[in-house]
Amino acid sequence: MGLSRLALPAALLLTLSGCAARSEVSIAPERLYMARAAFCWENLNHFQIRGRAKAVGKGLVAEGPMVIWGSRFPPRLRGDVYGPDGRPLASFFCDSTGFLCYYPGERSAFFHTAGLRAGNGCLPVISLLALLRTGFPVPPEPRVLDETVTEGGWLFTAAGDTAGLVFEGGLFPSRLTMGLSSATVTQASAHDEYRAWPSGWLIVTPYGTTEFTITAIDENTPPWDALWSLRVPVSVDTLPPHPPWRLTPEPRIR
Repeated sequence: MGLSRLALPAALLLTLSGCAARSEVSIAPERLYMARAAFCWENLNHFQIRGRAKAVGKGLVAEGPMVIWGSRFPPRLRGDVYGPDGRPLASFFCDSTGFLCYYPGERSAFFHTAGLRAGNGCLPVISLLALLRTGFPVPPEPRVLDETVTEGGWLFTAAGDTAGLVFEGGLFPSRLTMGLSSATVTQASAHDEYRAWPSGWLIVTPYGTTEFTITAIDENTPPWDALWSLRVPVSVDTLPPHPPWRLTPEPRIR
């Protein structure tokens, strides 16, 4: 009788463990990512991320600290990247009107109407916020993501061009390619999977390569109003708008 009383709970535990293991295996990694991304996006309010940026261009290597502030309500981004001497290399501000970037050392500035240009399309501020938080370049809605997922990731279109987001089963998609530019997530922050951020990026453009490493993430300190102002004491080169990158509307074979 004693053996039977011990064997029954043990058998029940083994059965439940087997069911849990089969259930976990049966869920596609893409669906797990969709759930995580939607949760992270819906719970995003504001943030500050700090780290380092290393830029490698033609005859140039520069490395220094960076700080980026973001707000979802209203959607805004503000950032500064500094050189080894502590002086600003680049400062930017992005809202619903477009993306403004200022290079103090070169005394030059440009404004991308509607959003940051990438390939034949652009990434509006809401897309940049989603990309920083979830690795996905548009606000992640599970139903839309499920209807558009392909074998290996997602596809986007803009002005007749196609971009791809590669997903290889990690916490975040691994690489976004838009024209001659790409953004690769190289690591995730040390949090549980529903609080983790992409914390390493490799950005490749026709003008050079930049590696970003995030060392601190603050979601508690609210940004102050003066933070969002970016004074540009030089003439600004305004570039024409490009259409935003959008998920391909038709379902694909999985």
